Amino acid sequence: MTRRGVRVLWIRRKQLDVSTSNSVLLEMTSALEARGDRVKIVAGYRHHRPTGDRARNVLVVPSVGVPYAYHLCFTAAAPVVMARFIGAWGADVLLAEPMTMDVALAARLLSRRPRLPIVMDVRTLPVEARGVRSIVVPRAYSAGVGLGFRYASGLSVITQPLLDEILRRHGSPRNPRRVIWSSGVNLQVFSRSAVDLTQVETLRAQLGLRGKRVVMYHGALTLSRGLGELIAAVSALWDKGRSDVRLVIFGSGVDSDRVKRLAETVDSPAGVTVLNAVPYEEVPAYLALADVGVLPLPDTLAWRTSSPIKLFEYMAMGIPVVATDIAAHRLVLGAEPFVVYARDTSADALGRALETALMWADCDRRSRGARARECAESAFSWEAQSEKLSDFLRAVVSE
Repeated sequence: MTRRGVRVLWIRRKQLDVSTSNSVLLEMTSALEARGDRVKIVAGYRHHRPTGDRARNVLVVPSVGVPYAYHLCFTAAAPVVMARFIGAWGADVLLAEPMTMDVALAARLLSRRPRLPIVMDVRTLPVEARGVRSIVVPRAYSAGVGLGFRYASGLSVITQPLLDEILRRHGSPRNPRRVIWSSGVNLQVFSRSAVDLTQVETLRAQLGLRGKRVVMYHGALTLSRGLGELIAAVSALWDKGRSDVRLVIFGSGVDSDRVKRLAETVDSPAGVTVLNAVPYEEVPAYLALADVGVLPLPDTLAWRTSSPIKLFEYMAMGIPVVATDIAAHRLVLGAEPFVVYARDTSADALGRALETALMWADCDRRSRGARARECAESAFSWEAQSEKLSDFLRAVVSE
């Protein structure tokens, strides 16, 4: 019997053309569609409307470029746009994060489909909000979770620790149905066999990394993620005579300028390179330069309950990992031979863990990296994660 695909409207309060964290959204959309489901991402844009293949999967909400005004505009416009689309397209389920539960409920009301299922998808706790946002965002998030617990037909969560935390804070949802699907990785894109070796060697020459041991971090550039301590740890390695070690950081974030200034003030500024974010399809070429990938996240509630996508990208590229000893990392890595745990996010602890990883001989590092790739292939592809979500959505729709 042919499996009937589910038609999903995935509501995200994003401006797709300026957001730097679209990979989960786009990769999961592709993986769901490969399974026969249909997905439309409900989102806005700041400057450029989606075009080409991306436009096929996006239901565009009229936007304004001013950040706070954008959120107000999205809240008002998205339900109207969705209500017109729901009936014509035949949507089966709405997938909403806590911050868009109000939009999902309003769209369901306007579409006159009061029984249309809504699944609340919780990917993170509120993190790194500053200024007025540090007050507004947690309250809006909590209100959204409350709406989801009352009205959603199911709960989708990124990790078991995060599920435990929101249950501790908010009690039990009215509907107990739930699924856990973590971050994942595109095994075809993040593969050493798929990387252009000429491009890698060109990058190695441009960045002055020939003959060097490369420690790498990529992703959000915020000091709350342990980047200051990581820079200090590598600086301490140089003081111990490891002049062959180079640290490469690339990404974007609210502390980008501060991270760059920190890199310029260390004793050997040529040993730390901080680059802007690169296009998603170019990330594997940069990762191919690395001898060690680092996850220096501190032991805070937000990071303990997370599922950092960079971890799975390191693993898929066969890169040994230095990671802080927190629940989010232990949940995935356990006692695998390709990880060295730092007891905390201090420069001393990170430095000791890096020393251990950098002492591995090339053949030893390759065998550990091969095991990392095996682990990524066994459970953390987007195909594996999409199977969990797709089966769950089908069960919700079939109720």
